[in-house]
Amino acid sequence: MIKGKKISENITRDIINAREKKWKVVLPESFKIFMLDNNGVIPDERITIETGIALEKFLCIVPAIAESPNATDDIDVVITKYDEFMVFDEDSVGPDLIPFARLSGDKLLCLCYENKNPQIAVWSFEGSEDFSPNYKKVYSSFDEFLSANNIK
Repeated sequence: MIKGKKISENITRDIINAREKKWKVVLPESFKIFMLDNNGVIPDERITIETGIALEKFLCIVPAIAESPNATDDIDVVITKYDEFMVFDEDSVGPDLIPFARLSGDKLLCLCYENKNPQIAVWSFEGSEDFSPNYKKVYSSFDEFLSANNIK
């Protein structure tokens, strides 16, 4: 668990599984556990992804978007906001990039489903176009991201 300010809304495995089905992906088990423990947390300690890119806050999953004060940071809301900028081609059946953290410089940290096993990528709105996201892979897995940043 990360020390920091958390949102007051708790989620369940059923809520995460429903999102997984909606997004048409298989989320890493470690990601699901992380979300259950750290939904929407703003870390107390600085997490640096790359030189000049810091993690500002983790996104959340809320049970009812329409009723939540945290809706703007809900992963589904962020995916909807950037829609075609988060898929690799128009034949994608769901988002190819699943954002899970806001980064400095108007960037997002995402699960990247370019392959069956998702890697972690930094996505930037700047330079992204419809069906051509601007992203750079930075970790080979969610577990590597957790380990590299001493997140338990």
